[in-house]
Amino acid sequence: MGYGNDTISDSDSAVGNIDTIALLDGIIPDDTELKRNGSNLEISIRNTQDKLTVSNYFYNDNYKVEQIRFADGTTWNIDFIKKAVLNINGSENDDNIQGCEDGETIAAAGGYDIINGNGGNDIIYGGAGDDTITGGNGNDAVYGNDGYDKLYGNAGSDILDGGSGNDYLEGGAGDDTYAFGRGYGQDTVYEYDSTSGNVDTVSISKGILPSEISAVRRDNNLELAINGTTDKLTIKNYFSTDNAYKVEQIKFEDGTIWDIDYVKNAARYITGTALDDTLAGFNDQDDIIDGQAGNDTITAGKGTDILMGGEGNDKLYGQDGNDILSGGSGTDYLEGGAGDDTYIFGKGFGEDTVYDSDSTGGNKDVISFSEEVAPKDVTARRNADNLELLINGTEDKLIIKNYFSVYDVSGYNRGEAVNKIEIIKFADSTVWDAEYIKNAVSNIKGTEADDILRGFNDGYSSAEETINGYGGNDTLYGGISDDLLYGGSGADSLYGEAGNDILFGGAGNDMLYGGSGNDTYIYNKGDGRDIITDEAFNWGYSASKDWNGTVWNDGGGDAFDGFGATAVTVNGETVSNIAIGAADGTERSITAGGVEFKTKAVFIEGNILELTISTGAGFENIAYSVTNSGNLGSDGNANSTEDYLCIGGNQVKYMYCTDNSRSDPNVLYMMYSPEDMSNPAVYRRTGDNVSSTLSEVTGTVKIYILPDRLDKQTSSETLESILNGSGTGKKDVLRLGEGLTPEDIEVTRAGADLLINMASGADGITIKDWYNNNSLSKLEFADGTFLDRSVIHTMGLNVSGTDGDDTLKGLNGENDVISGGLGNDTITGYSGNDTLTGGEGNDKLYGQEGNDLLDGGTGNDYLEGASGNDTYVFGANWGQDTIYDYDTASANEDVVQFGDDALKLIFAKNGKNLNVSVNGRSDLLTINSWYSGSASQIEQFKASDGSILSNSRIEQLIQAMAAFTAENGMSWNQAIEERPEEVQNILTQFWVHQ
Repeated sequence: MGYGNDTISDSDSAVGNIDTIALLDGIIPDDTELKRNGSNLEISIRNTQDKLTVSNYFYNDNYKVEQIRFADGTTWNIDFIKKAVLNINGSENDDNIQGCEDGETIAAAGGYDIINGNGGNDIIYGGAGDDTITGGNGNDAVYGNDGYDKLYGNAGSDILDGGSGNDYLEGGAGDDTYAFGRGYGQDTVYEYDSTSGNVDTVSISKGILPSEISAVRRDNNLELAINGTTDKLTIKNYFSTDNAYKVEQIKFEDGTIWDIDYVKNAARYITGTALDDTLAGFNDQDDIIDGQAGNDTITAGKGTDILMGGEGNDKLYGQDGNDILSGGSGTDYLEGGAGDDTYIFGKGFGEDTVYDSDSTGGNKDVISFSEEVAPKDVTARRNADNLELLINGTEDKLIIKNYFSVYDVSGYNRGEAVNKIEIIKFADSTVWDAEYIKNAVSNIKGTEADDILRGFNDGYSSAEETINGYGGNDTLYGGISDDLLYGGSGADSLYGEAGNDILFGGAGNDMLYGGSGNDTYIYNKGDGRDIITDEAFNWGYSASKDWNGTVWNDGGGDAFDGFGATAVTVNGETVSNIAIGAADGTERSITAGGVEFKTKAVFIEGNILELTISTGAGFENIAYSVTNSGNLGSDGNANSTEDYLCIGGNQVKYMYCTDNSRSDPNVLYMMYSPEDMSNPAVYRRTGDNVSSTLSEVTGTVKIYILPDRLDKQTSSETLESILNGSGTGKKDVLRLGEGLTPEDIEVTRAGADLLINMASGADGITIKDWYNNNSLSKLEFADGTFLDRSVIHTMGLNVSGTDGDDTLKGLNGENDVISGGLGNDTITGYSGNDTLTGGEGNDKLYGQEGNDLLDGGTGNDYLEGASGNDTYVFGANWGQDTIYDYDTASANEDVVQFGDDALKLIFAKNGKNLNVSVNGRSDLLTINSWYSGSASQIEQFKASDGSILSNSRIEQLIQAMAAFTAENGMSWNQAIEERPEEVQNILTQFWVHQ
C-alpha cells in the first residue's frame, strides 16, 4: 500500500515464460479488485488510491502477466483473472471497449461507444447513444438499445436487436436473427451469407400479428412496415438474383413463418397513396400495382403484371409481358407494350385512351368490358385513325389510338392497320373481332364541332363507308373503298381518295377532292361555293436521252426531241434527230436528208399525248433507219431491243428499253396511220417492256401515248372507243340537285379552273385544273338531262371581264371566247382559235398563235393577232384602233371585217402605217408598219356589204382616190357625200363582191 498508480508493460512471447505480480503483506485477496479497462488490466486496493495497470493485458497473450501472488500464498492465474473481469461496464463517456476471446457481458452506458466482443459468445448492450458494436466470432447477442446504432454480428449465429432509433444491422456468416418491433424506428438489415443451408430470421416482437405487417418491394430491397406506424425494416438487396442477400424467414410470435416464396408473392402488391405517385414494377416478377387515389404514373416491368390506376388521371405502362391494365375512374392513359394485354373498361371509368403498338404476329390484345356493360350498351365509331367505344347514356368513352393506322412506330407503311386491339370482349362472352369493328364503324358520324373523320385505308378492306361530318368545319377522308362523304353544314374538306366515291359538301363553301376512281360530286341549290379538285394523272417518270432527259407531266410544255432515236438516216444520209418539240399543239417543220418532216405534239382529251410525224408530198417511199440506242419514253437507258415503225411503206427502226429495274406507270402506245386512224398498231408498255402487234402502215403516223387506264389493249381498240369510256378510264360526274336546270347555271373559267356559277346569287362550283386534264366526264341534272365533257369544256372557254381594268388570258391549245366588258382591259388568247372582244374602254388584245378573231369594241384599242389567219373587227363608233399583225407565213390570210360598207371607208398612207377612216365619223383604224413589208399587212378587208379588198390593191386604190381628188378639185370625203355614184364606180374596180 502507498505505491500509488503504477503501470506495467510486459511483452514477452517466450514459450513457458511466467511473469508474476507479487502483492506485499497486508494485502489479502478480499481487499483486491480486478477491472478491465479497454485492453488494460487494472488491479486496485480497496479503500486506497493505489492502482496497478497492466498495459495491453487483453490485447494478446504476449502482454499478459501470468500470475498474481499474495503474501498468504494465494495465486490468481490467467483463467481466474479473465473470469473475474467478464462483466464489463462502460461509462457515460464515449467508451472503447474490447472483449477478449471468452464470452463477455459488456454493458455500455451513455456516449458514442465503440464495442468489440472479439471472440467468444458475447452479450453486448450499447446503452444510450449512437454506438458501433461488433460481436466478433461466436454466437453473440448484440443490443443497440437507444440511439442510431450499427450492429455487426460477424461469424456465428448472432442475435441483433437495434432497439429504438434508426439502426443498421449486419449479421455476417451464420444463422442470424434480426429482432424488430414497435418503436424500433426505421432499421436496415444487410445480410450476405452464401453458406449452403444457412437460415437467417427476422423475428417480429410480441403483440404484432402477420396482418399488421406489409411487405413491399423498393428497387431490390424488401420493406417490412408495421401498419399504422412509421416503423419499417428494410432488408437490402433481398430481391437480388444472388440468394446470399436473402433472409430466409420472417417469424411471428404466433408461430406464423413467412418463407422466401411467401414474401416474394406478398411483395408483388405495390400500393400507392392518395398523392400523385410514381410506381414501378420489376422485370423479375409479376407485379400487382394499385395507384389508389391521385394522378399516378405506373410502369410495370417484364412479366404478367396487373396495373390499377384507381381514382385520378393515371398513366399505366405495361411494357413486356401479358399485362392487365385498368385505369379506374378519371381520364387515364393505358399502354400495354409487347405481349397479349387486356384493358379493363366499364361504367364510371371516364374517358380513357389505349395505345397498343404491338405488331407481333399472333398477338392477341383484348378490351374487356366489366359485367354491367352489355354489347347493346356500346357504340363503336371511328374518329380519324382512332377507334372510340362509347357506353351509351354515359360520358364514358374508351379511345384506342391509331387503331386504323397503317403506319408502325417507325413510320413504315405496312399496308394494313397495325395498332389493332384484336378482341373486344363482354361479360356475356360476346366477342367483337377486327372485322366486326370495320363493319360497325362503316357509318362514321361527326359532331357539331370541327371533326377529322377517316374511312378505311388498310390495304385490304373493301368496306364501303358513309361518313357524315354534320356541323362544323369538317375534314373527311374516304380511304380505299367506295365511300359516301357528306360534309353537312360548315366549310368542309372532303377527300374521296381511292374508290368510286360520292362527295356531297352540303351547305357551306366546301373543298371536294375526288382522288382516283369514278367519283360523283353532288351539289344542291343553296350549297354555297364549292371547289372540286379531281385527280390528274401525272406521268411522273423521266424520259431520257432521245427524249431530252425531261420528266413528263400531263398538260403540255414537255420537249420530245428525237423520235425514238439519236440519229436518223434518210436516203443514205445521216442527219440529226427529228425534233417534235414541246407538247403545245404547234406544228413544226424540219428538213432532214432532203426530206421535210412536219411534227406536232399535244395533250388531247383524256390526258392522252398525241404525236404526229408526216412527210411532204413526193416522198411516199423514203428509206429510214436508226442508229444508236435510245428509249421510247423510258425512265432510263438500258439494254435495247429493236422494233419497226413504217412510214411511207418503209421501216423506221426505233429502240426501247427492256430493263424492269424501275417501277413507273404503265404506258400504252397506240400508233395509227393514215390519219383516219384505220389499221392501228397497239403497244402495251409495262415498265420498259413493249410488246408489238404492228402492221405495216403508210402515210402520216399518229402516235397516242396513254396512261395505263384500260382493262386490256388490242388492235381492235380505237381512239374513239377509249375516249368514250370502253376501257376503265376515270368517269367522274357532277350531279346537281332538284331545282337546278341548264338554264340556272353559267359556265366559265378562271385560269385553268372551270367555274359553274348559279345564275342568281354568289353560289357555284369551281372545278380545279379542268383545263389541265382534270375534267369530269359529265354534268347531270335532276331531270335526267346532262352536259358531257366536250360541251362543258367549250362552255367554260367563255370568259367575261368585270367593270374594271381586267387582265384576261386564254389557254394554250384552246379556242377561247373572252370578253373584257367595261374598263381598259388586256386580253391574251395564246395558242388556239380564240375570239377576243374588248368591249368598252381602251383595250389591248393579243391573239398570238391560231386563227383568232379580235374585236376591240368601243374605245381606242390595240389589236395584235400574231401568227395564224386572224380576223379584226372594226365597227361603227369603234373609236381609234391600232392593228399590229406580223406573220411571215406564206399562206397567211388575215382579215379586217368592217361594220360599214365600202363606200364609207377611206384608205390613206401615214408614214409606214396604213390609216382607214370612216366618212362622217371620227373612227380611225391604223395598221402599223403596213409599208414595212407583206408580213405586216392584212391580206383582206371585208365590208359590211360582203365586198372584199385584197392587200395587193390597196396602193392602187389610194392612187385612184388621189387622182379623182386632183381632177375634180374636191376631197374624197366631199365626193362620197356629193358624188357617191362616181365614187362607187371607182371602188368597184378594187372591191370584189363574193
